[in-house]
Amino acid sequence: MSRLGITLFVLSILTVQFSNARASTPPAPLSQTGQTTCFTASGAAISCAGTLQDGDVQAGIKWPISRYVDNSDQTVTDTLTGLIWSKNANLDGLKTWVNALDYIKSLNSSTFLGHNDWRLPNVNELMSQVNSQQLSTATWLDTQGFYNVQNNNYWSSTTAVSWRTNEAWYVDLISGTTDCDDKATFNYYVWPVRTGQSGTLKLAKSGQTACYNATGAIITCGGTGQDGELQTGVSLLSSRFTKNSSLTVTDNLTNLAWSNLGGNSNYNWQQALTY
Repeated sequence: MSRLGITLFVLSILTVQFSNARASTPPAPLSQTGQTTCFTASGAAISCAGTLQDGDVQAGIKWPISRYVDNSDQTVTDTLTGLIWSKNANLDGLKTWVNALDYIKSLNSSTFLGHNDWRLPNVNELMSQVNSQQLSTATWLDTQGFYNVQNNNYWSSTTAVSWRTNEAWYVDLISGTTDCDDKATFNYYVWPVRTGQSGTLKLAKSGQTACYNATGAIITCGGTGQDGELQTGVSLLSSRFTKNSSLTVTDNLTNLAWSNLGGNSNYNWQQALTY
């Protein structure tokens, strides 16, 4: 089946960030994706006006004009998220997920670039590097102050609990998508990150609170460096969703309002936009 043939249910969303008096400053607002162009179903670029595509609406927090700052110490700060990344995005080649976590530990034991709080980014942190306007996010990042960014997959520290706990999420820096693979079999790249200054927005936690070994068994989190141990980001809120009288549900974390109507129809992408 071609990608255009895939059907999907439609979730209607009302973007209300910073306009809802009840939550004018949400804890973890979403940023723009970077997309500024619109396309037909066949992939041809078209005028965005009235399409309601991402390139038309451009919903979310705008990126800072000078988003990435070279710190002149082989690190780069993302002023959107406040995260500090190693300038070199390929320090030691391909590794299994288990070896990737061990490699980060070795960097911290040697006080890499003057710091010992490096970590393997969680899936939200790694996805924050994606620019959806680019044919290759990796190539684009190499023009933003980084070097050696690979047109390949990068491990996150987040286990794929919703799929199989012997697999972990990775991000493909060519397509800007995420998927998961076996922790002990597949070899992907490692990109160290650490918490830096306050950014334009704060990323939310992934929600993961447990840790798992390479076979998928639950283990004690202490010292693993996994997402379930570090739990970096904004808390997901104990009362995250509020049902409104207007048949919408507000996500109090992002301040987005979602339709509460549901639906029984399937749509291709163009039908979804028309709907």
